[in-house]
Amino acid sequence: MKIGLVPMSAKPYHAGHHMLVEFAALAEITDEVKNLELPINDEVIVFVSFSSRGVRKVKDPTDTRTIKQGARKIEVPKPGETPVFGGDMKHIWNNLLKPNLKLPSKVKIVSPDDGASAAPVRSIHDVCEALKKAYDAGEKTFLVPHLGTTATVADTILNIYSDDQDITTNYSDALMTRQYGDLWKSEQGPSIRGIGVPRTATVEISGTKMRKFLCDGDLESFSALLPPLPEKIKREIAQILSDSAVCGLPMSKRTQKNESLLRSYIGLIIGR
Repeated sequence: MKIGLVPMSAKPYHAGHHMLVEFAALAEITDEVKNLELPINDEVIVFVSFSSRGVRKVKDPTDTRTIKQGARKIEVPKPGETPVFGGDMKHIWNNLLKPNLKLPSKVKIVSPDDGASAAPVRSIHDVCEALKKAYDAGEKTFLVPHLGTTATVADTILNIYSDDQDITTNYSDALMTRQYGDLWKSEQGPSIRGIGVPRTATVEISGTKMRKFLCDGDLESFSALLPPLPEKIKREIAQILSDSAVCGLPMSKRTQKNESLLRSYIGLIIGR
């Protein structure tokens, strides 16, 4: 069994990320991607993150306790950065992306809500370690973490997808050989391999540029570089992330703040 593993920080998830997933889920090799020598996977697991980006944690000013006493912390934007809040991405993944992305049935999106690690790269290693443990123990099969499928050890090939720079950085030969020995880049199964896909082969867009669109209020350019989705959903994603960046608060906190203001207003009216 060939299994594609795709780690996604994705703040936010854009068309380049989506094309990388589509490459991992190829049903057949076409002339367009033949020069990339992409493998054909039987299953694909996409690990997504709910962590924030461009924020720092500070003491909640409404909490009278000190940090030492266990005061609450809140996320605030880092100076000079456009924040993308994890809470917003959790809402976007669960309510807007998962229900509306048109991906092949072989693709499974796995988030921390599904039991994956908060760090997608850690989840990649969970799968690799399961294969290595079974191989070292001489077992014939193993349960693929997060997939719920039993695979034959001798036939399993794990293909890790990322852009070519991240493959070199996060899955260096030194690191992967130290952790997985002969499984790393083995020509025959069992095998663990890194598949570096240049950004020029997908969509030349980065999370940094997408966040700049938000910072500049250019929601039209931002929406145009989201993955294929209904226009209404694209606009909703753009508006959520833009409003959060402008206010410096995630959607959930803005809602709480608005409800609090509304209750105060109603209280004043009733008091009169």
